[in-house]
Amino acid sequence: MAGVFDLEGQLPTNPNGGLKAFGHGGPSSGLHKIYEVYKQLQGKCGPRQVENATLGMTHDQGGILHIYASVVTILGTRG
Repeated sequence: MAGVFDLEGQLPTNPNGGLKAFGHGGPSSGLHKIYEVYKQLQGKCGPRQVENATLGMTHDQGGILHIYASVVTILGTRG
């Protein structure tokens, strides 16, 4: 499994470093993840660009006590 999740690996994960690199912006952190996938699919991420990106997924969760939400967003290119 070594290298599978690296930028050049079979399943690139968090090419921008994720929330540890970006910081946790509260509710807006979910939007930042979606924006990162959007830019990856456009091929506009510079040195952290995933080569030939055609599909991306984000997961976000939050809430307190008995109120909790979990959201998965999957974006892809046409064709």
